[in-house]
Amino acid sequence: MTKRIDPSRGPGKDGGGLTHSPFAALRGRAGDAASVPGSGGADADGSPEPDDAHRASSGSGERVEVRRERKGRGGKTVTQLRWLCGGAEDLTETARSLGAALGTGARVEEGGAIVLQGDLVERAARWLEGRPGTEVVRGTS
Repeated sequence: MTKRIDPSRGPGKDGGGLTHSPFAALRGRAGDAASVPGSGGADADGSPEPDDAHRASSGSGERVEVRRERKGRGGKTVTQLRWLCGGAEDLTETARSLGAALGTGARVEEGGAIVLQGDLVERAARWLEGRPGTEVVRGTS
């Protein structure tokens, strides 16, 4: 027969309560990754931060449409980013860093659009809004 722990007795030698948390040491370090620039950390709400390289490369007057799409993709949901004006200099590098920051697959389609795997409209919009000079338009599809 197994011994049951009585939570009302509290912690202690004979109290039977839990006295050690294996994650206690990690609590103080939870914000370290987000506070290091360029580490790809996340904000308090879980949205990733753009890298310093993308903060510095402000394409003045960039306007990006972010929308969710399912048509012609076998029922799979993707997020499409299309530059309306003041297009990004290097879409391949932007797709690579955006995919790494959001933890998903990203590629550049013919016609100059970045396609992210999954429904990531809000997270991608927050990442893009962190870039100076970028206006995000949420589209419909």
